[in-house]
Amino acid sequence: MELLAPGGCLETALVAFDAGADAVYVGLPRFSARSAASNLNSLELRRLKAAAESRGRKIHLALNTIVTETEWAELRQTVWTAADSGVDAIIVQDWGVLSWIRRNLPEMVLHASTQMAVHNAPGARFLQKSGVSRVVLAREMTLDEVAAVSKEAPGLELEVFIHGALCYGVSGLCLASGRLLGRSANRGDCAQICRTWFEGPRGREHCLSTRDLRLGSEVLRLAEAGVASLKIEGRMKGPAYVDATIRYYRSILDGKADEAAGKASRLAFARPSTLGFFREQRGESLLATDYPGHRGLPLGRVTGRRGRFVSVTPTHDLEVRDGVLIESTPGAVRTLRVGSRSVFEVRAGQGVEVEFDSIPSVGSELRLLSHGPGPRFHPLVPEPWHFPLTLCATLLPGEIRWRAEGFPGGGSVEGWAALPMEAARTDRWQTALEEGLGVPKDQPFRVGTVTWINKTGWNGVFVPPTRWKSFKRGLWESLALGPALRQNSAEEREKPIEPFPSSASWVPALWPDFVRPGGPAGDVFVLLPLQFDPDRDLEPLVKTLENRSEPFLLVVNNPGHLEVARRLASNPASRFAFGYAFHAANRTALNFLSGLLPRVTAVCAWQELGHETATWGGALLVPPEAQTPAPDFLSRFCVRKHAWGGDCRDCAGCWTADLNQKGIKWTLRADRCLTSVIRDPGSSARTLP
Repeated sequence: MELLAPGGCLETALVAFDAGADAVYVGLPRFSARSAASNLNSLELRRLKAAAESRGRKIHLALNTIVTETEWAELRQTVWTAADSGVDAIIVQDWGVLSWIRRNLPEMVLHASTQMAVHNAPGARFLQKSGVSRVVLAREMTLDEVAAVSKEAPGLELEVFIHGALCYGVSGLCLASGRLLGRSANRGDCAQICRTWFEGPRGREHCLSTRDLRLGSEVLRLAEAGVASLKIEGRMKGPAYVDATIRYYRSILDGKADEAAGKASRLAFARPSTLGFFREQRGESLLATDYPGHRGLPLGRVTGRRGRFVSVTPTHDLEVRDGVLIESTPGAVRTLRVGSRSVFEVRAGQGVEVEFDSIPSVGSELRLLSHGPGPRFHPLVPEPWHFPLTLCATLLPGEIRWRAEGFPGGGSVEGWAALPMEAARTDRWQTALEEGLGVPKDQPFRVGTVTWINKTGWNGVFVPPTRWKSFKRGLWESLALGPALRQNSAEEREKPIEPFPSSASWVPALWPDFVRPGGPAGDVFVLLPLQFDPDRDLEPLVKTLENRSEPFLLVVNNPGHLEVARRLASNPASRFAFGYAFHAANRTALNFLSGLLPRVTAVCAWQELGHETATWGGALLVPPEAQTPAPDFLSRFCVRKHAWGGDCRDCAGCWTADLNQKGIKWTLRADRCLTSVIRDPGSSARTLP
């Protein structure tokens, strides 16, 4: 199995390789689902490629955000930059991006991001047929559910998160941050609304704040389930965290668990841990309601107090300036005292009096957040990787015609230039010209093989050095524009589509069997984006609709619905629409989605998009303002069970509760153990805690 590490910056990615990662996933400055990470520029990406190539490792580039129509030109350039930097795979969320890359760079390996919310075999199979080589599965799946996808989608690689932060809402379906603050999680700018406090049935608490996933040695069972890649979350975390975490899991995979590395990982960053949904559908110890941040390692409790000093017997070594969490307040060690003598450090188990920034009460829990100056990393930064171009140059009297091939993204670039020349006096004329083709280091290419075709009538050709230098500059400028010159003209972004007339209301369903009667298209069946058991949730609906003679409209909301929709397409009474969860935000996505099924009547625009749709959407697109808002969160996490102590034995999986936060009101509505968090339409947010 591949051990896949986060690389929030070049240093961290290189440290991950040193620690034993088989591959890293990184982002460029744009279109990455971690926009606040340092990310890499194109030169750093090529340096990383050089390191990966020398060690036999891989780079997966995250282009896993929704892309708007106005950003499309920049998106194309970013994809070509990625291809020409030699990345091994691109991770995508946007359906338009998937379609465009598959059409223009057919050899590029594509991975479906967890932002696509793939959580069952039908969804995985559909993406496989769409040209995706690997699916990053939703984090809410059990081991048995993962194994079922592996069995039912043979040949498709599966990637599973094994360690790091979890989200309360299913990734790709969380709209809270974008709606409240204009910081969309689908754009890599999540404000982590779920980590803030809410007023609920038990008062003020962080009732939606999840624990961190930590599978530990359980990862060995994923190999038996057919998983190809084990993914560590953490592109916002630094090299110390990535180094320790990768060493810990590498040691487990190698059969000798390094608990010291595991401890170092928790000290670098850790919330209370959970196995998530790994062993059961309802999950295990999923939420931590008291404090949403880094909690480090247990250090002990205060046993006494004298003035500003408190007594403690630490369970770990302790130094002056170490970070300590006192109850739920971060602080630092100011002074250590043993007897009457001040010391700089004490060993674990040694009684000591400690002065903190604040004075904790007797009995307070202490947790170690940081210890000492921390490790320093100085990874070797290689020279940038350059791909070799094959150049064919034809010399004619007074001019040169050339063609360059070998771009990783495919295609070729050609051109010509006037070039003064005369007969050469040496038979080394080809070598002399090639030696003058030095490439600037900031370019991703280098000269590989040069083929000369001499049609001047001379045995050799001499070009004055100043003229050759001028030609060379023009050549490199043309090659630097290679991606733009290699654009596929068959993009079909203006494909006309005639929408089926319908007055159906675009109301997002909360439950799989939701039906809205009436309208010219007949009854409207809107599918919930989540069906962890498609046989249970979808098959009854198929049996109801496949022989129905009255017209009906089926609104799909997940890749897992498309197999069902194609089965129903043989019924001429069927009409189809793409719901909010497909996040159509550009014309390429609109055209791709509308071509997946016959008789598509509408495609719902990305609900966080705003009013940009007016210039490109056309009659087929349902703009956000015409849609009833979908839930802010859609989740498999049960707050009643994991935050409020509810018992599944006295619950049918259906309940409601109210939350409030500075005048913003939400309703939690659970059905079949799936929870929708729906904001009161009259609530608005100015600031959040």
